[in-house]
Amino acid sequence: GHEWVEVEGVIFDLKHFIGGSQIPHGRYTAVARDMLWNMVWSNDGRQPDSDVILRAHVHYHRILGEYKKLGMILPALQGYGSKFGVRRCSGTVDIGFIHFDAEGGKYSWEPHIVESQLLRIEPKRPS
Repeated sequence: GHEWVEVEGVIFDLKHFIGGSQIPHGRYTAVARDMLWNMVWSNDGRQPDSDVILRAHVHYHRILGEYKKLGMILPALQGYGSKFGVRRCSGTVDIGFIHFDAEGGKYSWEPHIVESQLLRIEPKRPS
């Protein structure tokens, strides 16, 4: 469900599901909300004060950060061609993964996003 994992002094707040948005500028809202809730709950001592908040499920990749906190919606491992992608995806789909390196309470990350002609959908033409 919802886990907090400490790796080399970096606290990761992990949850698969996050709400999505059908408008481009709304795709940051859900992770911004979870970042704010983590600040509120950690201030009350009810959650660890997370350094990195990771969410997924919505098939797009977004990054939101501030001085001591990073929020990220992870890219999809499936796209339009999967049975879920066809039913669920609206708007752009980002396919790939992110890797993190953590050491001594600091972290870095690198995106690996698929850029391929295979992700382009062409219209069907009548024969």
